[in-house]
Amino acid sequence: MISCAKCERPIPSDINGAWDFCPNCRRPFAGQEFPAAFAELAKIVKAPDASIELGEATCFFHEAKKAAAVCDGCGRYLCSGCQADWLGKTLCLSCIHTQREVKGTGEFQSRITLYDNIALALLFLPFITTIYGLAIVLFTAPIALYLVLWHRKKPRGIVPRGPLRSIFAGGLATLFILGWVAGIVYYFFIR
Repeated sequence: MISCAKCERPIPSDINGAWDFCPNCRRPFAGQEFPAAFAELAKIVKAPDASIELGEATCFFHEAKKAAAVCDGCGRYLCSGCQADWLGKTLCLSCIHTQREVKGTGEFQSRITLYDNIALALLFLPFITTIYGLAIVLFTAPIALYLVLWHRKKPRGIVPRGPLRSIFAGGLATLFILGWVAGIVYYFFIR
């Protein structure tokens, strides 16, 4: 039975696509009846595929479908709808989810934080944005060095790239820190 969205009273089902008003609250509506929405569930569910014979492998997720491939990650039999070709491997969606969300494998990520770029920005932006860049780098250089060292084992991006940026950012941050230490030692102890 179709009911009004406002007053929830039954609406005549003979209106098919035409605009009309609810007989109770006079709210305008256009109705379209879909027979499948009111059909019994047993009539909608398909019977198992008759082409599967006794002893043939079936899909792990859909036991009524014939297996078309084997997952390279977990060994489950998969139908053609459940298999996914990923980086030259046939995987099921649960293996892709495990690699992406649980293990955090780099080639399965769709978004990766580039800590080497953040470290470089922390080192160069103070010079670009203010005239007190050297004073601000006193605070940003240790943070940049921390980012480079703490995240050195993490994936460097969706597209593979070398460690050159991380090495450059770490070296530059170390030079800034050593420069500040040398300046403070000179100012307070040598001068």
